[in-house]
Amino acid sequence: MENLTLEQINELIYLAGKPDVVAESAKFIQINASNEAQYTVKIGDVEDHVFIKQDNSGNLHAMLDGI
Repeated sequence: MENLTLEQINELIYLAGKPDVVAESAKFIQINASNEAQYTVKIGDVEDHVFIKQDNSGNLHAMLDGI
């Protein structure tokens, strides 16, 4: 899985049902043991994690840690 742009991450956050959440920055951390791409995102004054997983069809889905 390639590194995603901030715009792509925000689109996946929106599609995950969080239309009011917009990341101002994103930094790729790692591919974890569950084969998810882990990013640190900054939303306002808060830093949190977003995990991007690819399903069997190749579609990407965002999972938000505490947002």
